[in-house]
Amino acid sequence: AAARDALAATWSREERFAGFINEGAQRVRLAAQSVRGEVKEAGSGVADVEVHDVWVNQTPNDEEVALFFELPETAALTGLWLSPTQNKEDGAAFVVAPRGAAQQLYNEEVRAHRDPALVEQVGPRQYRLRVFPVPARPPRSHDGMSGEAWAGPEAPRVHVFLSYQAVVDVGG
Repeated sequence: AAARDALAATWSREERFAGFINEGAQRVRLAAQSVRGEVKEAGSGVADVEVHDVWVNQTPNDEEVALFFELPETAALTGLWLSPTQNKEDGAAFVVAPRGAAQQLYNEEVRAHRDPALVEQVGPRQYRLRVFPVPARPPRSHDGMSGEAWAGPEAPRVHVFLSYQAVVDVGG
């Protein structure tokens, strides 16, 4: 808790490590998640899996999200899309790059306030997904006389699609 508080107090956004920015889901909320999977061909032992996350920012500032996850040893990432809609085709196509080049490109996109997403392997079976920006929640309107807040426009949703293939045991 002390480390999280210290990181949140850092005045320079560039000095904060992305993995702590959304600690405890206090800034960005996972509004929905779905997982779809199917075995490619009967008896092939290869499954296609797609995870679809929908994130909503709860703050008045653009936020970065880092998500750590594990995949089976037999898994290989096959795609990553960041989209403003439920259709991944509305998002930008993914690009595969070596780790150092991918991090450099991601940081350049963040500085330009464009919509990058980066997934990288950080250990055996361990991955980190980074997304920036998750757009800020629009300001709420206020009643000039009572000072009460009116419900403002709905916060924009960010749809993240991650796909992978994995070898599965189809035997009995």
